[in-house]
Amino acid sequence: MAFRLFIESSQGRRRGRRPRPQRIDDYAAHFHHHPWQDAQLALTPRLLKRLGEGVGGTADDGDESSEADAERAIASNDYVGSVSEAPRCVVLIDARGCVEEALKNCDVGAARRVILRMRRICDDAKLGETALDAHWEADQLRCSFGRCGIALAFCARVVATVGPGCRAALHFSSDAVATEYPSGRPHGDSWNVLCELVECVAADEPRCCVSDAFHDRLKREGLDDDGEAWTRIEGGYLRAPWPSLSLPRDSCDVVLSEPIDRVVVVAMVYFDASLRSTSRLYVERRRALDVLEEVLTSKGGRRAAGSDTLYIFDACVSRALDAVLASRKALEGIKVGFGVACGPVYEGVVAGSCVGVAARLCAQHGVLLSKSAAEALDPDHVSHLRTVPVFLQGSDSSGGLEEFCQVLL
Repeated sequence: MAFRLFIESSQGRRRGRRPRPQRIDDYAAHFHHHPWQDAQLALTPRLLKRLGEGVGGTADDGDESSEADAERAIASNDYVGSVSEAPRCVVLIDARGCVEEALKNCDVGAARRVILRMRRICDDAKLGETALDAHWEADQLRCSFGRCGIALAFCARVVATVGPGCRAALHFSSDAVATEYPSGRPHGDSWNVLCELVECVAADEPRCCVSDAFHDRLKREGLDDDGEAWTRIEGGYLRAPWPSLSLPRDSCDVVLSEPIDRVVVVAMVYFDASLRSTSRLYVERRRALDVLEEVLTSKGGRRAAGSDTLYIFDACVSRALDAVLASRKALEGIKVGFGVACGPVYEGVVAGSCVGVAARLCAQHGVLLSKSAAEALDPDHVSHLRTVPVFLQGSDSSGGLEEFCQVLL
């Protein structure tokens, strides 16, 4: 099930049909996996020129010569740390299958352990010393290397150790790669290729899919590899079996800590579908996230690692709600939804049932609180709020209704 953040279309309403309700599956709810679909940075020639000397680009700006595009390029300069057009190997490692398998038994702790183990393997492999850049998003790692052979060996170690459900995709390209500031997330057309490649890998076995460009580059690097290990598939090659480069599993074991009661705030920001795949969407998204972080952290919240829209507060619902209302006021003119819930939360990789509740609530627009969070508000705080009960379909298979609280603004 696709979980799209930021893009909202009114196309269905114009034809007189009710829009399909937005649902968030258990996976997205527990691990706040918010892929920035349709929010890529468009590296136009004008933007490339604006971002630094010697970056490249063509002499003809084509259709990108309007004043609006120039202003967006200048604004993007504040959110891009570096841009490189040097040929590089880009890597996407995805452990979604492992997490989903753990969640089938409703074991959030085991799913969290998968992510922590995967990060421990990367630390043991000294990823920070070999990769040109690396960025975590919940269960997903994006990084780039200068040599394809090193990248393949690194992926072999990670995927073989994590096991079934962990898959990787590699691609070699000279397309410009922009590193987003301050999150460090890499942008560029190369990752669009990887997102399609990784879906070609079956989740039942640890495997890797590489593009034709990556396979050709391996030959140019003179890598002595067994040709029978490669299987031709649509869009590239499948690598199997993996070399025996895995680390001992016990060296990557993680001691699980007990969950702690916390208040969870999840935000969802919406933009019109007309901004899809434009540089304006990238700039407006980054501005909105900056406002969220500045306001929520100033009120005592802290952003969860691997997410731009999930914040954790100490067990004080009133303080978290004050931060939410201040954020909504600061984001005036932008459609945004907030979900507030409280309960036990695993630290490190933030996970827990209350994260799922908050993620469901933020998709309803407005400011919604779980029933337990509403009951935990200070009496003096409640007297100054206008609230109404709302009923939403439960997340279980029974289809019953659950009661929540909406703050009227």
